[in-house]
Amino acid sequence: MRAFFVLTTLLTLTCLGCSSAPEPTGDEDLSGLTLDVYWAEWCGPCRQMKPNWIRLAENYPELEMSRINIDKNQRAASQAEIESIPQAVVIYKGREIGRVIGLLDYNAVVHRLARMKAANP
Repeated sequence: MRAFFVLTTLLTLTCLGCSSAPEPTGDEDLSGLTLDVYWAEWCGPCRQMKPNWIRLAENYPELEMSRINIDKNQRAASQAEIESIPQAVVIYKGREIGRVIGLLDYNAVVHRLARMKAANP
């Protein structure tokens, strides 16, 4: 069975680069994307990301999102090869096109999702 780790140092480094993400316009086309968000109740960064996922769902209702608790769904987490949380597997047209890993601000999440979709027409 795979072990699950919460990245702390990398998450901090990732967040340092988040501030350069442009403010979302609301015109980003995220339709057709599905996010499988892996998290755990004991995970501090997961709790910090929750408002971003909620805001994303509210602002982009065309986006499909499911939250998967790794403690209650270990098989799903193992099949998705989740090794750190929080982590969102991004699916478009039935295939994985990328992952959003770590503690990111809202702007960075929207920007990354839009770039992933644009790179996979």
